[in-house]
Amino acid sequence: TPSDVELWDQNFGNTGGLPVELIRLPGSPTEIGDGAGEVALDIQVIRGIAPKAQILNYEGPNTSDGFAPILARIVADGRAKIVSISWGLCENWTSVTSMSAEQVEFAAAFAAGINIFSASGDDGAYDCRRVEISDNPFERDLSPGTDWPASSPSVVGVGGTFLTMREDGTYVDEAGWEEPLGGAGGGGGLSRYQARPEWQVGLGVDNASSNGMRQVPDVAGPADPTSGFVVTYTDFELGLVSGQVGGTSAAAPFWAASMLLTQQLAQREGVTALGPLGPLLYQLAAEQPQGAIFHDIVRGGNLLYSAGPGWDYSTGLGTPRVAPLARAIVDALKP
Repeated sequence: TPSDVELWDQNFGNTGGLPVELIRLPGSPTEIGDGAGEVALDIQVIRGIAPKAQILNYEGPNTSDGFAPILARIVADGRAKIVSISWGLCENWTSVTSMSAEQVEFAAAFAAGINIFSASGDDGAYDCRRVEISDNPFERDLSPGTDWPASSPSVVGVGGTFLTMREDGTYVDEAGWEEPLGGAGGGGGLSRYQARPEWQVGLGVDNASSNGMRQVPDVAGPADPTSGFVVTYTDFELGLVSGQVGGTSAAAPFWAASMLLTQQLAQREGVTALGPLGPLLYQLAAEQPQGAIFHDIVRGGNLLYSAGPGWDYSTGLGTPRVAPLARAIVDALKP
C-alpha cells in the first residue's frame, strides 16, 4: 500500500526516497491480503538502510508456479541486481516439480549476476513444524528441515541473530537467534534436495553433520523481534498497524540493502557490476582476518545447531561489518 511507505517516510524523516514502483504480473491479486505486513517489512527495512534506492516491488499470483514467473520477469527486465525474498516454505513440503522449475530461474538469475537474498525461516532447524500433517492440528512435522528458496545454491540464504546495541546505536554483540520455549529461531541445516556448491568452503563448513548437500544459511542478520525493525502497514482486518517486527524476513532485506550500498560504492569506483556474491563472500571470509569483515557469531544457535567459530548452521559466515565488507568486495572486483 503506497500510503504505508509514505507514512513510514514521514515518521522517520526520509525526505529523499523515490516512490516504490509496482510491477504486477498477470493474475496478481489487487486487494490487500494477509501478506501486507511481510511486504511492508521488506520495503521499509531496505528504505531505512538505503533510503534513496529505487525499489521495484514485483507481485505475482500465489499459485503452484511459485517464484518462477516473477524470477523470469526480473531476469528479463534486467533492472534489479539485488533482490530480497522473505517468502519461503520448508523443503519437505515443497513440490519437487515447482522447486525444479524455480531453480532453473534462480540459476538464470545467478548467471546474470543478480544477487538474491532469501530468508532462512523462523522456526530454527525445524522449518516444517508449522505444517499440519493430519487433521490433528497438534500433529506437526518436527523433523529437521531447511527453508526453500534459502536452500537454493543460487541464492544467499540469510539466518537470524539477536542483536544487542548501546543506547547511541553502536554495536555491542550478537547471538544466534533461538527461543527454546516458543520454538522460534533462525533457520538453518542441510538441504534434502540441493547439492552443496563447490564454492561453499571455509572454516566450519566441513563438519560432523556435512553430507554433501547444501548447507544453510550463508550469512545472518538481526532477526529476533526483540531487536527488530519498526514497520508501518495496513492490515486487511486491523487497519493501520505500527510496531517492532523481526524474523529472518527482516534479515534478508537488511542484507539486500547493505549490498545496495556496496553496489553504489562499486559504481562510484568504476566497478560496473558486483556479479554473484555468494562465492565471493566465502572467498573473502577465507582471505580476510577473522572478524575483519564479518561479526563471527559464537553464542546462541537455532534450536539444534550451536553457533561457533567460522561458518555454522545458525549464522553462516556471520553478520556483515558493512563498511569493511563493502571495501573488500569492491577491492576484489576492481580490474
